[in-house]
Amino acid sequence: SRTIAGIGRKLVRERLDIFLPFALVALYCLCGTTAGHDRILLPIGAVLSLSGFYLRAWSMKHCGKAGISENRVKTLTVSGPYNIFRNPLYVSNIFIVTGLLVISRVLWIIPAFLVYAFIRYNSIIKREEGALAAQFGEDYKEYCRKTHRWLPRLKWPAGKPKRGWGVVLKREAVEIVCCLVGAFALITKKIWLGKWILGMN
Repeated sequence: SRTIAGIGRKLVRERLDIFLPFALVALYCLCGTTAGHDRILLPIGAVLSLSGFYLRAWSMKHCGKAGISENRVKTLTVSGPYNIFRNPLYVSNIFIVTGLLVISRVLWIIPAFLVYAFIRYNSIIKREEGALAAQFGEDYKEYCRKTHRWLPRLKWPAGKPKRGWGVVLKREAVEIVCCLVGAFALITKKIWLGKWILGMN
């Protein structure tokens, strides 16, 4: 129907399709969970997600708000994490979601998420790179020759940030709260999901 098609287009436009389906499966799936390893998986997932949040916040200190159209970029950002590789925001998102999936203990879905995220982000990156190359010309081409899309290079992240931690954390407050609520729901899902299933019976 038109409603379903409209929702699908919005998910793709907002890039929610990259992680939302996997998050829902992890949240409501009790099959295939790795039981008895909570003491290992919980800290591993927390480290992955927290590392992703730090990288995301650090990136936004240098580039500004995530999701801005490449056509509205006024200056080429090559400082901070962008001095190490070209897409730290996308890498940070992958770390955050992977960490939450580890916390969920539904480990079998992680490879599917990583493959889909890599394919989807690469398609977005190719479009963005074309727009940035057209806008910044040889400066952007030289930047691409020095840095990789995904793999970090061994170089000190030079350059001053455009804004402080306070501004970034304020902008990211909603995302942080959503992830904290999601992590809590994943940790406790056996309790509330079990009660919900029993209630239906």
